[in-house]
Amino acid sequence: MPTVAPLNRILNKAGLRSAGCLSKWPGRSKKPDLSGKSNTKFLYSAPQAHLQYAEFCFQEGLFEVAHSEMRTANFLGAKGDRVKDLARKLEHSLTPLEDIAHNQYYRLQSLANAIFAQGESLSVLDVGGGAGNLSRFIPNNPYCLAEPIVNGISGENLPFEDGSFDLVVSCHVLEHIPTSDVMPFWIIEKRKAYL
Repeated sequence: MPTVAPLNRILNKAGLRSAGCLSKWPGRSKKPDLSGKSNTKFLYSAPQAHLQYAEFCFQEGLFEVAHSEMRTANFLGAKGDRVKDLARKLEHSLTPLEDIAHNQYYRLQSLANAIFAQGESLSVLDVGGGAGNLSRFIPNNPYCLAEPIVNGISGENLPFEDGSFDLVVSCHVLEHIPTSDVMPFWIIEKRKAYL
């Protein structure tokens, strides 16, 4: 998974930029423009910016990131031949699922099974999903990745309206939360699981 410095280099090379973690966005009470009408091409702000980033990642050989960003762009509204063309290219470039590390495969397949048990074609926000490999396990679900070091979308301050997704998932995120915040996070997530 790319770290912050390589992400910024990749974005600059692709002609994009990231405002970093949205929780650090100046004037954070104002939500970013998701319409794509703004001249500023922040990575998280427009479907076409995510698609451009996905195409660039494909050219750089970052196929899993390219796939999850293509899916994110599609969820945000990117359509047409560019999306279809990239999907065809990625089909032959991604690591076969059976060749993914056993622990990661089992974890993601178990999560996909839990998603399928909730109903068909539900939209999924993957918070803290790394390179977004979950997107490959749920090909028929509308999918969006929120991973600040991969695509600039932070789970701490999401740029989406309430109710934008049917399901929000986090897999193996707890170990990355500061110790002082683990219990509040766990209690909130446990309570949400029973609602």
